[in-house]
Amino acid sequence: MYVENRQFQSLPQLLDSLPDWHPAGGDEQTGCFLIQVFAALTLEEAKALAKQLKLRFPNSAVIGMSLNNGLIGGRHVETPIIVSLAHLQQSHIETSWHTVTPETCEQDGRALFSQLDAADNRAFICFAHGIDASCQQLFGQVGKLNNDVPIVGGIVDHSAEAKGPWVMVDEHCAPGIIGAVALRSHRLKVWQSAFLEWMPVGRRMVVTRAEGHRLYEVDGETIADAYARYFSINGQCQFEVCQDFPLLFRQGNQEFYTAAIKAFDDGSMEMTEAIPEGVQVQFSYFHPKLSQSRIRQKLHEIQTEAPEAVFLYNCASRIFNDDGCIEEELAVFEELAPSVGGYCFGEFAAVPSQRIAHHSVTYLSLSEKGDVVAPSPDTFVKNERVDRTLSPVFTLINQAFTDLEQLNESLEDEVAQKTSALLASAQQHPLTKLPNRGQLVTRLQQYQRLSGMAVIKLCNLGWINHGVGDKQGDQAVIWLAAQLASHTEQVWPSAAELFQLSGSEWLLAVCTDVSEVNLLRQLEKMLRDIDVIEYPVSALQLDTPLNFVLKAGVVAQPGGKMPASDIKLNRMVHRAKQARREALANNKLVSLFQPHEHSTIDPVDAIAAMATVKSALSENRVVVFGHPILASGERRLASIECLVRIRLGNEYISPAQFLPAVSHSELYSQLSREVIRQSIEMLDGQAVRYSINLAPQDFFNHTTYECLLQHIRAAQTPQHIGLEILETEQIVDYAAFAERLQPLREAGARLIIDDFGSGYSNMNEILKLSPEVVKFDGSLVSDMDTNPQQRLMVEHLNNLCQSLGIQTTAEFVRNQAICELVESIGVDYLQGFYLAKPLPLTELLRGVLPQ
Repeated sequence: MYVENRQFQSLPQLLDSLPDWHPAGGDEQTGCFLIQVFAALTLEEAKALAKQLKLRFPNSAVIGMSLNNGLIGGRHVETPIIVSLAHLQQSHIETSWHTVTPETCEQDGRALFSQLDAADNRAFICFAHGIDASCQQLFGQVGKLNNDVPIVGGIVDHSAEAKGPWVMVDEHCAPGIIGAVALRSHRLKVWQSAFLEWMPVGRRMVVTRAEGHRLYEVDGETIADAYARYFSINGQCQFEVCQDFPLLFRQGNQEFYTAAIKAFDDGSMEMTEAIPEGVQVQFSYFHPKLSQSRIRQKLHEIQTEAPEAVFLYNCASRIFNDDGCIEEELAVFEELAPSVGGYCFGEFAAVPSQRIAHHSVTYLSLSEKGDVVAPSPDTFVKNERVDRTLSPVFTLINQAFTDLEQLNESLEDEVAQKTSALLASAQQHPLTKLPNRGQLVTRLQQYQRLSGMAVIKLCNLGWINHGVGDKQGDQAVIWLAAQLASHTEQVWPSAAELFQLSGSEWLLAVCTDVSEVNLLRQLEKMLRDIDVIEYPVSALQLDTPLNFVLKAGVVAQPGGKMPASDIKLNRMVHRAKQARREALANNKLVSLFQPHEHSTIDPVDAIAAMATVKSALSENRVVVFGHPILASGERRLASIECLVRIRLGNEYISPAQFLPAVSHSELYSQLSREVIRQSIEMLDGQAVRYSINLAPQDFFNHTTYECLLQHIRAAQTPQHIGLEILETEQIVDYAAFAERLQPLREAGARLIIDDFGSGYSNMNEILKLSPEVVKFDGSLVSDMDTNPQQRLMVEHLNNLCQSLGIQTTAEFVRNQAICELVESIGVDYLQGFYLAKPLPLTELLRGVLPQ
């Protein structure tokens, strides 16, 4: 590709130079020419120019538009006559045009682009006259017709109508048409983007009356009065000011900006976008300076490809808002490649989907090169400037402060209500309203004795959910929880507490003087009594009664003494669960925990697992997997959670199959050190954060701790390292644990708490650790789409964390509904199989990370 951009002082000068214009890019008979015209000419002059261009370059596609402001070589040019000649060697082009009106723009757009539909389309350059930014339906079906090929260009600037508006397509030149040129080639590289920076200012207002594109009222007053109240000094607001401060509103995960295009006597306004009633809107402020940092960042990304041409289609409003920024803005593109273009009144952009933008910088970069030599990274030198702000912004900010003062009183009440709701929801299970695991210590402090604990599980809940559905399964759990609570009070009046551990598991604490034998008998009788109660199945439309399979494990407390610490209580719960598993394995209703007869895994399996880990360490078969964590909203890669796996042939063994067996051995510490080494060596210096899963015991193992500290201190990017703490119930002394963390954090590492909000979480102590990030437990997130209580719980926890400056991550994002819910709540990061599955870290480095 060869590109030559020329500016002429007059049309005769341009016509006189055409015979001698010989492009330096090679034989004119090979390839084809893309000619773009940006000129302040009359319609007749444009027709004459189009004819001469086609005579001089017969193998060309010509497209142009009338305008009063152009750009070439990094400079803004008034009343321009600019011609861009691009000699394409490995591409071909085709043009088409169609009449267009605001009323028929969707059909007109479909008719135009259906003529250009082709499998090898790479981009469209399109100019139009006779429509405006409100005609968003212009591209209604175009994406489906052309496989979402980007369309760039724009609408003729209104100020160019003084000489007569026109759009040029080859030799056809007329107003009221839309023209396009299709660039086709499998070898053509295309980069396209649009930069539009709006800053929302002022408080949110609710749309109280709207009909389609016509907006009548916000917060009960006309939109004209709202603009006047915020932006006027003498009670009146010029319509041009209203256009400079469009409204921002959100629907789902998308942001929309709608600007006024017409005012009516009744105080309503016609907007560029339709606004539904009930949505919240904010005024937004634009200034060219706000876009420059994003422009430089984006051009840094594509400079390594060394594009050969840059075509710019910017909004004319950027000229009027110029504070010395325009020349600086254009110079950045010229440093990338020869640039040329014009200023439109509505720019065509495919960010994020095809639409007509306003106030934007829109560009199209092209290259036909294969291997290229990248320019120096120092090509783009940041040029800091102090920008000025328009006076209406100060008026708006002053009024916004007034609004804040008026809202202070009601805001305090709202915070108090949300705090109460948060505390209440944190103390009980969202489905059954029973106290949760986090309340175990607090609730038992009122008793002097603890005879024992029982863990009761509904073992066939999975079958019930599969047979009658999750909603009916939830109702069954609620009914069963009520029966357990009622019978507990009957058997041990005011001397027992029932807790909900999970959706199908309960903990019963008996706090009265009762023998081990009687405890077993009373519990077994209670479960049998519940078993004979017939569950009301009429609503389920079942032919047979619904039966529950209940199993219980009991652990007795010798002497009836209350355990002296949280860890001892947790150990009792763990042992009761082990006994409950034995009851299920031996088909017992109730089983009693017997010391030295229970282990977390089968002894034979434990021995095999330890051998597997030992051989994997010696044979270098320990593999680190990475599970991507995405930023909420834009869903870009934000971090990677490093996970341990063992490679066995062509398969990978999950940690659940070997970690329990080695958790209290030196093999566990060796595994931790291997994961630390591999993770930091592979990810250090990469432009992404990452976290390493560690248990509390790793921080008190001297060798592991020194290994971790040395690697963090030696890292190039220690600030990217996150220490993700698992199983916080194992932390006995939080003060000692915080002391161990201090040198690691001073070296740059971040603290991340896993499973936050679960029954194990000692929330008060965890928050004292001041983590940078907490990850909400999967049990709180996995059913948010069907469980409003879970959503409320996550929302309150998220508000609490954000008020403390702690970022949040939602795990177990398993479908789109949950993804959108946690984003709407404001969770900072997302993780789950719906978004990405764990992969070997080496594959992530080759695939996801470079993107």
